[in-house]
Amino acid sequence: MKKLSLLSLSIISTFAAAQTPTGIITDAQSNAVIQNAKITVKGSNTTLRSDKEGAFTLPNAAQGKLELHISAENYAHKTVFVQDLNNPIQVSLLRSSIEVIDVKGIPLHASLVESVLPISVMVEDDLRNAQAATLGDTISEEVGIHSTAYAGVASSPIIRGLDGPRVLITQNGLDAGDASRIGADHVIASDTATAQQIEIFRGPATLFYGSGAIGGVVNVIDDRIATDADEELQFNLSQASVNDETAGSLNLKQALGQFVLTANAFYRDAEEYKVPSYSHHDEHDEHDEHDEHDDHDEHEEFAEGKVENSQYESSGFTIGASYLLDNGFVGVSFGRLNKEYGITGHAHGEHEEEDHEEHEEGEHDDHDEHGEENVFADMKQDRVQVLSRFSFDDGWLNAVNAKYSYIDYAHVEIEDDSVGTGFYNETHEAKLDLELRPQGHLRNALSLQYKFQDFAAEGEEAFIPQTDTTMLGLAWLGEYHKGEMLYQFGARVESVDIDAELEDSSLSESFNPVSFSAGVVHDYAPGYNYSIALSNAQRAPSAAELFANGPHIATRTYEVGALFEVELHDGHLDIETHDIDIDIETSKNVELTWRKFSGDLGVIFNVFYNKVDNYLVLDDTGFMSDMIEHHDENEDHEEHDEMHESEHDDHDESDVHEDHGHGGDLPIYRYTQVDATLSGFEAQVNYQFTPELHSLVQLDYVRARSDNGNLPRTPPMRALFKGTYQTSNYMAQVSLQHVFEQDNVAVEESQTDAYTLVNANFNYYLDVQNVDLVLYAQVKNVFDEYAQVHTSFLKDEAPLAGRNIKVGIRGQF
Repeated sequence: MKKLSLLSLSIISTFAAAQTPTGIITDAQSNAVIQNAKITVKGSNTTLRSDKEGAFTLPNAAQGKLELHISAENYAHKTVFVQDLNNPIQVSLLRSSIEVIDVKGIPLHASLVESVLPISVMVEDDLRNAQAATLGDTISEEVGIHSTAYAGVASSPIIRGLDGPRVLITQNGLDAGDASRIGADHVIASDTATAQQIEIFRGPATLFYGSGAIGGVVNVIDDRIATDADEELQFNLSQASVNDETAGSLNLKQALGQFVLTANAFYRDAEEYKVPSYSHHDEHDEHDEHDEHDDHDEHEEFAEGKVENSQYESSGFTIGASYLLDNGFVGVSFGRLNKEYGITGHAHGEHEEEDHEEHEEGEHDDHDEHGEENVFADMKQDRVQVLSRFSFDDGWLNAVNAKYSYIDYAHVEIEDDSVGTGFYNETHEAKLDLELRPQGHLRNALSLQYKFQDFAAEGEEAFIPQTDTTMLGLAWLGEYHKGEMLYQFGARVESVDIDAELEDSSLSESFNPVSFSAGVVHDYAPGYNYSIALSNAQRAPSAAELFANGPHIATRTYEVGALFEVELHDGHLDIETHDIDIDIETSKNVELTWRKFSGDLGVIFNVFYNKVDNYLVLDDTGFMSDMIEHHDENEDHEEHDEMHESEHDDHDESDVHEDHGHGGDLPIYRYTQVDATLSGFEAQVNYQFTPELHSLVQLDYVRARSDNGNLPRTPPMRALFKGTYQTSNYMAQVSLQHVFEQDNVAVEESQTDAYTLVNANFNYYLDVQNVDLVLYAQVKNVFDEYAQVHTSFLKDEAPLAGRNIKVGIRGQF
C-alpha cells in the first residue's frame, strides 16, 4: 500500500462529484490500473469489484480498521489494512505466473500461497482437460498425487503415499459416503463431470475434516446448491478412441426472484480399453518349461490389446433449490449416482475352468463367454444435501456455515445374473462452522461435526461385519495476521465409537483422537514467502482395520482385523477375537515450504517429514486361508476341497492363484501396528515466457518405510513438463511425464519399470451468438507407451491405456 500517484489522483478526481473512492488498484510494475479486481472486507459481508478505472469504493457503513483481501487474475493476492477511509489508497499487485485460487472447503481464508498447509486447486480448463472417468485418474498429475489406477474403473487418489482410510473424499465439504476407503475395487461415489472446482489438501487436514483426513483430503465442489443468482447453462460432449467412450454432461442454473434452481446430469459409457503391445515378458523368459500352447495363449491375450472386464457405464443427476438472502443463502439438493462396471481380475475359478475347456472352440467365442461370466459391480447412491451460510454485521458472530447430508449407498457384485456380495452404507453427517467476529488481527472459527455410518456387507466375500460408527468432533481454528507474518493454529478433539455385530457376539470400541497444529507464513519480501508447519494428528482406526475377517478380492488376500488373533492348532487355524488394546494412530508432521510467486518465474518447494506411530498395516502371517477351521461346516469344506483339487490337478500354479475369487487359498494378512516414516519433497517451477507461452516443471518424491521395511505400493519419483500456448482464439498444450523405476519395494512385491508418457491438448474458442464454445481434441499417451503403475493392485493385469484420441465440444451461456 502506498500513496496515490498523480495519474491515480487524476482518475479519482473524476469521481469527486459522487463519492470519494476508497482507493485504486494498479499493476506494481507498469502502474496500469487493474479492472475487475475482487476486494473482500474480512469479517463482513462486503465484496466488490474495481471498475474500469481500477477504482473501488467501500460502503459508508465500513468503519474503523479494516482488513482488505484483494485478488485479480494473473496477479498475486494481497492483504492490506486500512484505518482512514478519508485518505484514498493505492494497492499495487504483483504479476504472478502461478494461478492463485481461493479455497472454499475451510472456514478461514486460504489459497495456494497463503496457507501453511500445501493445497492444490483445479478449476476451469485445467480441470476439464484432466477430466477422466474416475476421481483418482482426474487428479493424478497434480504434484504429490498419484492414483491406485484400478483398470480405469475405480481409481482412487493417493496423497504422499497414503490412501484408503487415511485420505478423505468429500463432496462440497461432506463425506462421499461410499465404500471406496475399504477396497481398491470400490468406485468413489463422486463424479468430476459436473464439478466446478477440486481442492486437494496434501498432508494432515484433521482439524478441518476429522481423523479420517490424517493423510489429506480431496474435496469435489459442484453447483448443485447455488450460492448466487448468476444464470448459466454449461454442456460438454466427447468421444474417446481407446475404449470407445461416449460422455456428456449438463449444468443448468436458473434464477426465479430470490429462488435459484439448479440441475446437473452426466452420462458415460465405455468398452474395455486397449493397451499397447509389448515384446518382453519376464515370466516367459525365465520359465522355458512352458509349452508352446500355453505361451501362445499368454501372448495372444495381450496381443489383443484389451484389459478384460474394464468396461463401465455411469450416469447421474442432481436437482437443487436455493433461497438467497441479503446476508446469505440456504439450499437443498437431491442427487442420484449409478455406475455399472467390470471388476478386472475378479473372475472365479469355475469360470476359468470352463473357459479353458472351451478355448478350442475359437478365440472369439472364448472372449464372449469370458465376458459374460466375469464379475461386475452395480453401484447406486442417493444423496440429500443441505447447505447454508449466513453473515452478520454486528455481534460476536461473523458468519455461520451449516451443512447436512444423508446418503444411501449400495454396491453389489453380480455373477451369473445373481448378487454374490453386497456392500451397503447409510450415512448421516452434519457440520456447523461458526466464524467469530475478528478481534484486531485475530480471527477464530469453531467447528462442530457429527457423523453416523451404518455399514453392512452381505455374501460370500463379505469380509467386514455389520458395523455402526459414530463420530462427534469439535475443532477450533485461528489465525493472526499482522504485517509480514501470518500465524495459523488450531486443535480438534473427537469421540469415535464403533459397534460391530459378529456371528456369535457383539464388540464395541471407543477412541478419542486429539489433533493440533501450528504454523507461520512469513512474507519476507514482496512476492516471496516461506512457511513452517508442525502438526500432531491422530486417527481412529476404521471398522475394516478392526473387524475384517474374510477374503478381500481387491487385495487378493484374506484380511484379518487387528482385534483378532490367528493361531495354529493341530494343523488348522483358529481366528478368534481377543482382548487386544489398539493404540490411536498418531502422525507427527513437519512441513517446510518456500514460495516465489511474483514475476514471470514462480516457484513452490515443499519438504515434508511424517513420523507415524501405531501405523496400521496389513502384515503377512505366513498362513494360507485353506488352513482355517470352519467349525460349523467342516464336512462340506472337506468335500469342496477334494472336488477343488480334482478339478485343478492339470492346472499350473498361476491357474490355482486365479481360482481364489472365493477365498479358497489366499495368503492371510492381519492388521498390526508398527511405526512408519514417510518423507519427501514436491517442487513446482512456473515460467511465463511471453503473455501467451507458459511452462510448468514439477517433481515429486516420497519414501515410505516402517519397522517391517518398505511400505507396499509406494509411489515412485515422478517428473512432469507442461508447455502451454494460450491466445484468445486457441490453446495448445504438450506435456511429458516421466515416472522413474520403483525399486524400494516391500517384501514379496516386485519392482516396476520406468516409463514416459506424452500428452497433447488443443482447444479452439468460438463465440457463437453469445454462446462461448470450445472445440477440443486430446491425445493421451501419444507414442502408445506400455506402462505399469506401481501403486496399482492390478499393475500386471491392467497397465495404463494406450494411445487415446478424444474429441469434444463444450460451451456455456
